[in-house]
Amino acid sequence: MLVTVIGDRIHDLELPPERRAEGGSGWVRRLRHLFALHDRDRNVEVVDATEPGNTAHKLRERWTDDVLLSKSGIVLVNAGMSDALGFCAKNDPYAKDAAGAVSILDELFARCKARSPTTRLIAIEPVLNSIDTSPLRSGPVAKALTAYSAAIRELTDRNGIPFLPAGDLIRAAKRVRNDDEWLGCDPAGLDTCGSMLMADAAFRMIAGLTTPAPTALEHGQTLLLIGDSITDAGRRGTGYPYGTGYVRLFQGLQAAREPSKIVRIINKGIGGDTIVDIESRWERDVTPYRPDWLVLYTGINDMNTIYGRPVKITPDVYREGLNRCIASVRRDLPNVRCLLVAPFMLTRDDHSESYRCEMLRRMTDYTHAVESVANAQGTRFLDLQAVMRPLMDRYGNRALGSNLGVDNIHPGELGCLAIAESMYCAFAA
Repeated sequence: MLVTVIGDRIHDLELPPERRAEGGSGWVRRLRHLFALHDRDRNVEVVDATEPGNTAHKLRERWTDDVLLSKSGIVLVNAGMSDALGFCAKNDPYAKDAAGAVSILDELFARCKARSPTTRLIAIEPVLNSIDTSPLRSGPVAKALTAYSAAIRELTDRNGIPFLPAGDLIRAAKRVRNDDEWLGCDPAGLDTCGSMLMADAAFRMIAGLTTPAPTALEHGQTLLLIGDSITDAGRRGTGYPYGTGYVRLFQGLQAAREPSKIVRIINKGIGGDTIVDIESRWERDVTPYRPDWLVLYTGINDMNTIYGRPVKITPDVYREGLNRCIASVRRDLPNVRCLLVAPFMLTRDDHSESYRCEMLRRMTDYTHAVESVANAQGTRFLDLQAVMRPLMDRYGNRALGSNLGVDNIHPGELGCLAIAESMYCAFAA
């Protein structure tokens, strides 16, 4: 099935400004990843046909090529923002007022129904990523956009077309926190968290799914995650403070599915750490924050100590370290709830003399060590190799890893989302 997203581009604020014009809409990329993780029975291809400054007039020029001839099963139309911006600023002769823009959309929707009656159209409410309506920020555009949103909603009601209230969802999330910088500071863009919020809403509308069961996390609680580079993911550098990996994507999923529940998230991952390193900084990086929930995820570096490190961390040493860490936090914080995560490797190699095959064999003992501590300590347990294995069988390790599969330890965005999704399920009430 082909899913086409056409219309205005919502800039991916995680990209540097010079790359945003060609980087695509971040929320569309994450919509593609959600289909890959959840809708495995259908071969779904998501095409990003959005462009910056795509007014209704420009959308009409591309409609035949990108919609009518594409044989798309589903078309999501994100229109209105560029018209509102151009019409308010009077700097785009093709920008229309709300009535003019919606008149063009009405024409385009009618053409689609006549020529491709099986195509499912979904209209997306324009997203203005701001609740600050001061004149110096977004006041005039916000006021104008209200008319565009209302006109598009009326059009969809009249034509029986599903309407995704994306703008309302984004503004509601910001108002809950009373923070205009939440989800990004650019009114025409979204950060990773905002992109996940929008992508999850679109995916659930397309797939006809209800929101998943809520987690056991409670409003106002603190979730602390500690581990190695997979948790770190640049959180001490350009990705400060959450990193650019699974922690950030988990934050987006949790905000999307539990919008009224604010959870404080603390990332304490450090690249290269083993359980010995984590235990040595436990009193500094865990106990003082008094988390309500704790995720302890390490293991791949521990397994690798057999290759040249002075201290070899065997499965027994690994198990004992995990056990001491959990016992320590339980002693100091008796109400803390914990999730222990076993490591993974993005490979299915079965060549007896390969490094990857040897690591997979060793991983079984380390996974059993994590599971045994979880059972003994009464914590939640997550086996990430079991999560990744069916995804590798379907898509290959290159799709899940970074650096085109050469690096079989650090996940790319799809792999990180798989971790975030599995953790969301592990936190189920």
